[in-house]
Amino acid sequence: MPNIRIKQGPQQGHLVPLDEHPLVVGRDPGEGLTLMDLSSSRRHAEFFRVGDMYFVRDLGSKNGTFVNDQRIEEELLKEGDQVLVGETVLVFESGQGAIQVDGAAEPEFLPDEQRLSATVVFHLEGEDRREAKQGGGGLEALYRVSKAIASLRETRPLLSRVLELSAAAVKADSGYVFIKDPQKGVLSSQATWGQPAKISGSIARQAIQESRAVITAEALSDTRFRDQRSVVMHRIGPVLCAPLVSHETVRGVVYLARKSGAPPFRSEDLELIAAIGMQAGIALENAIIHERQRAGVLQMVRSLVAVEEMRDPETKGHSERVAAYSLAVARQMGLPELEAHKIQLSALLHDIGKIALKGSPASANPGSGVRIPSEHVLMGERLLERVPDMAEFSLGVKFHHERMDGSGFPRGSKGDEIPVTGRIVMLANWYDHLTTTGGVGRAGLPPKEVLKELQTMAGKQFDAAVAQALVLAYRNGQLHAPEMLYDEGWAEAIASGAATSG
Repeated sequence: MPNIRIKQGPQQGHLVPLDEHPLVVGRDPGEGLTLMDLSSSRRHAEFFRVGDMYFVRDLGSKNGTFVNDQRIEEELLKEGDQVLVGETVLVFESGQGAIQVDGAAEPEFLPDEQRLSATVVFHLEGEDRREAKQGGGGLEALYRVSKAIASLRETRPLLSRVLELSAAAVKADSGYVFIKDPQKGVLSSQATWGQPAKISGSIARQAIQESRAVITAEALSDTRFRDQRSVVMHRIGPVLCAPLVSHETVRGVVYLARKSGAPPFRSEDLELIAAIGMQAGIALENAIIHERQRAGVLQMVRSLVAVEEMRDPETKGHSERVAAYSLAVARQMGLPELEAHKIQLSALLHDIGKIALKGSPASANPGSGVRIPSEHVLMGERLLERVPDMAEFSLGVKFHHERMDGSGFPRGSKGDEIPVTGRIVMLANWYDHLTTTGGVGRAGLPPKEVLKELQTMAGKQFDAAVAQALVLAYRNGQLHAPEMLYDEGWAEAIASGAATSG
């Protein structure tokens, strides 16, 4: 016998037989099916029979009647059709479905030449994306969120992208992501989207306290929230709020809202945002862990440079200057910003091996003919290669005393054997030594004299393109411009190094 089963809603699991008499559903249908659903109309929809067929008809409801996500006036029902009335999902069961007795049936495959003839391909990467009629929009939203989670490692960019995709998927007017302070327990806004809106703290708190998604068609008429001051004062409309959960810990919420009087969110929207909240919660925890690791690496870099300078006070500030010159040259050469910051970090660490030398490091001038011990180069390489995520930044250490013509040390590398990072750091190192400790009495040479000498060495000891970039950076004022160390560029370089090595 055909029947209607409540799949989702306050009366989930309830079964209502269908016969020759029409069945009216709503909040006050009279003799029909009474729904404990404030978002449904009093007489919302009607199920009726014509011969052996069953139909559903909307009775002029405020929020509409939907069959398989399509708003209808009247629709012929088939086995398994899902009817959305307010926030309640009803499933039509014809009673004629196949019954299996002897265990699960083996799947039947189509012949190879027929197997793909009726297949619908969902082109996730295509330019012309079309939302599938049944669930395609939710699938694409989950796919895009997964891509964002895989590509973004910083907390705020990650949450902003997740919020943007979530709000677009359910057609919200505004959206927020709130993160819970683990010590104080207060919520702080980390991302916003769309039009400014008044927030119901009671709805957000319920999502956190119960660790489950909350949906309300119109908060002012919802018995759970209508007595709350924020709801009454600001006439909070349809709201969808899902927790960001990781390892059974609620770290915050995604809060999506529509204007008061707008159509309510659907149960499918609730399921989608709840799934996104779980993904985003795990990604958020990973981002927090990553940021802590990055902060630890940055602190390690600061400490290593400080120790190096304590070992050789005469070179105080040398590493920072070489790093600034290297960044200026890299930018002048038009290298990507992330790559430029990697070179800057590599330059900062170029003398790090001196902390492992016995006794006081020699502070010889590379231009004076006095040979600098090569042990610090080898020591620096070994040191960075043992530190997770830092091996990538050892190029400045390895090549900062080499020369393009092979006259450098410790390996005598030349030409294409020296990567761009090594070519830039070697020149920046040479330039700083001559401008600070070159000339008579090691008083330092004027930059113009150093650049004049560079003209005779470009294309021989130093790469011609790198030398030209340094000269141009000096002329346009960028070479000696103050540069903030350990800024967001460093953070991105560290993050990228961790991602590459991981």
